[in-house]
Amino acid sequence: MVDLNALNVEVATDRPVDQAGAREDPKGERTPRGQTGTRRSSAADYRALAEFRFLIRRFLASSEEMVRTKGITPQQHQLMLAIEGRAPGDEPTIRYLAERLRIKHHSAVGLVDRLSGQGLVERAHVSSDRRQVYVRLTARGAEVLEALSTGHRQELRTLAPRLVEALQSVVSST
Repeated sequence: MVDLNALNVEVATDRPVDQAGAREDPKGERTPRGQTGTRRSSAADYRALAEFRFLIRRFLASSEEMVRTKGITPQQHQLMLAIEGRAPGDEPTIRYLAERLRIKHHSAVGLVDRLSGQGLVERAHVSSDRRQVYVRLTARGAEVLEALSTGHRQELRTLAPRLVEALQSVVSST
């Protein structure tokens, strides 16, 4: 098991942000958005970023290959994962799914239409408001997602030590 707390990464901050997205550091100095200080990137910084991006891309390529063996696209897989992986209280509406996939509403409708045509998802009208529609996995869709998730977790277990090491190199060099 990888201890992500060991990375010592500041995930969220309550430091004020101005209109340009700059934050005030503990010393009261302003740091523009996207910058962590005045130090220029070194060759080691570039190597760390390149390695981290390589490992992410390796995982994504493996994911795409796994997904295509199930007869769906990576974006369709992401939609199915968004349905099952939503937080309690988040309803799987087209709007929610579009937001999670960072696509337009009509693109999410198209993905749902294609997955529905394959028997992997179905639309369900909300009894209190017939205009409201939730998207849910069918039994077949749940089986496909489970198989893919098992494969993805295995690939991540394989890559985890290198990913964590690469991330540590990236965040410690800033």
